[in-house]
Amino acid sequence: MLVIAKRDGDLRKYLQQNHNQLTWKDRIRIADEIILALYHIHSENAIHRDLHSGNILYSQLNDSWDISDLGFCGPANKSSTSIYGNLPYIAPEIIVGRECTFASDIYSIAILMWEISSGQPPFINYEHDYDLAMNIINGIRPKIVPGTPLEYKNLMVQCWDADPLKRPDIYTFEKKMERITLDYQNMSDKSFQSEIDSSSKELSKVFKKLQINSNTINQAKSHLTISNKRAEIVQCYGLTQNPTNGNYMLVMMEMDIDLRKYLQQNHNQLTWKERIGIAYEIILALYRIHGENANHRDLHSGNILYSQFNDRWFISDLGFCGPADKSSKSIYGNLPYIAPEVIAGRECTFASDIYSIAMLMWEISSGQPPFINYEHDYDLAMNIINGIRPKIVPGTPLEYKNLMIQCWDADPLKRLDVYALEDKMERITLDYQNMSDKSFQSEIDNLEMNKVAVKDYLKYLKSCK
Repeated sequence: MLVIAKRDGDLRKYLQQNHNQLTWKDRIRIADEIILALYHIHSENAIHRDLHSGNILYSQLNDSWDISDLGFCGPANKSSTSIYGNLPYIAPEIIVGRECTFASDIYSIAILMWEISSGQPPFINYEHDYDLAMNIINGIRPKIVPGTPLEYKNLMVQCWDADPLKRPDIYTFEKKMERITLDYQNMSDKSFQSEIDSSSKELSKVFKKLQINSNTINQAKSHLTISNKRAEIVQCYGLTQNPTNGNYMLVMMEMDIDLRKYLQQNHNQLTWKERIGIAYEIILALYRIHGENANHRDLHSGNILYSQFNDRWFISDLGFCGPADKSSKSIYGNLPYIAPEVIAGRECTFASDIYSIAMLMWEISSGQPPFINYEHDYDLAMNIINGIRPKIVPGTPLEYKNLMIQCWDADPLKRLDVYALEDKMERITLDYQNMSDKSFQSEIDNLEMNKVAVKDYLKYLKSCK
């Protein structure tokens, strides 16, 4: 199980070369062999301390995966607070200076499981610096890859828990992984893929009827291109034609529910931690769209869609999405979400999408669409141009509120770009991610109590005049 001879390649290079050809059965087998190798290390009362994809090696002759580079490996009863290895794989407790334990290796294995699922190293787009270290300490983890089998996902998430005591020991871990492996080992590739497909709900679905012309063809191409590159965008498979009536339709991945219906059904049960998480996922999806130099142009709660299987929010309906360098003065979409400059006839820009995000942030906070008691008419359009915005919901966290207000500023130049917005929203998310619901609610309650106290004091001053 431990490397003592020349091997053919490491896991990182192997995934780079073979990721697109690997089935989930292959990936599960790789993870199982790595976990089994660690099982033997821990059985010798030793901790590896430096697990990463560069020291997981493959033997073509034996058709097996082995753990190598035991340079920092040592007895578990000889404590060490030294930090070894590759930052994305290091457990958060080690980064803060606590002792390396068996549980620290388990964390590293979880990160390797994610790498096997995604085909790329964790945090590949981050600098390996102080900021990443602090993010890991504060709970950031790689995004789950769509289509990951549920049992594999749950085991991986348990193993990268911030609390070492909540991670399974190697014996429990190996037994659970063995069960997953056995469950899928005797399953035919066809039935296994069918299970993944049905779980992922990657079912072709008539999403939107299109009047075909050169413009809609380009729009369909834009959606297809962006969704194939970015996991946060609802997958588009292309165009199809209805043989009965000749209508053309976009074929999309089927999702479970849109944001509007989700809030109607769940508003009273949602915590602020959950609301912040939803907003962050939507902003991250827009970050990906703008990263492709494209504007969405029609963001509203009806095209923010949730996948229960992936436990993730996606942006959909890129029918009006197009290159940022191709200007458009056309007004698309749902009036309460449209930026005032677009209503006034100016071009749609990246900043117009940011305004729409601010309206979605408010909707997430309130549980209802913006301006629900207004007619969507000329008067509302003029009110939006003149600065009317929804009333801030009591109890909205201050950082969230300030960010939302900045993003719906009447002046597009004063709004954040998506990169600054994503960065600030990520910080808010991380700040609250590891806060217990009780302490988080206490903070909200204190904020509300302070507001009440100030109002009462102002009333008192007024009565004294």
